[in-house]
Amino acid sequence: SEIVIRDRGGPGQGGDLDDAARLRLAQVLRRSENEFVGVASGLLDQFSSLFGRAGHALMLDCRSLGFERLPLGDPPPAIVVCDSKTSRRLADGMYNQRRAECERVVAHFRERKGGDRIASLRDVSLDALQADWDRLDPVGRLRARHVLTENERVRRGAEALRAGDLAAFGRLMTASHASSREDFANSSPALDALIEVAQAAPGFLGGKLSGAGWAGCTVNLVRADQADAFVAAVLDGYARHTGTEPTIHICHAAEGASARGGMTDPEA
Repeated sequence: SEIVIRDRGGPGQGGDLDDAARLRLAQVLRRSENEFVGVASGLLDQFSSLFGRAGHALMLDCRSLGFERLPLGDPPPAIVVCDSKTSRRLADGMYNQRRAECERVVAHFRERKGGDRIASLRDVSLDALQADWDRLDPVGRLRARHVLTENERVRRGAEALRAGDLAAFGRLMTASHASSREDFANSSPALDALIEVAQAAPGFLGGKLSGAGWAGCTVNLVRADQADAFVAAVLDGYARHTGTEPTIHICHAAEGASARGGMTDPEA
């Protein structure tokens, strides 16, 4: 998502936003994407753009809106974004279709198990999903398995970062991509080729598709001192696989969005 922040004026005229105001701004931006663009997206993009901290990953609980900034280490790894040079509009329906497929699984468990206690897939355990596997439609059960295992990967990823284990965190990223490819079906041949090439490149710790998927970019965790060698290997390997040269950016976790003179609280 792109965030547009209005400047209140010159320095000293309003200051920066506190966390509560940043959250309100993120929620307004999410509504604009849901209601104007027509994509039933969550809050993660807007939240991370506003709450980021240099050298840290950000874990967000999308139900409670609790969050934790998790250090990436000192020195932190490079975050290498590889653009496949493919594109797809989210508003063409694929993203909303995946959401509807997941909501049908929620409706199944709400009817069979818990009534209003089942508000979303996070209220369904993997054991319950497996027990009802044959009662669920073949597509929906795969989508649900991706969501449930992805939630578990997020929890394990946070534990890995707290322990300073970047290798474990990277393996979870790569497992996430495999789950996206096999269960959520939101990868693509181009994205899969980027990950395959990246796995053989120097310094690779982990990688996955970025954003909603189907096209666009992968994001890779790479040892900082090997980032240039990683880029060279991916440029060569992807071009040989696809005939297309990707665009690659070496990035680092940075501070969240701000504006000179302060940002406007949407309720001010």
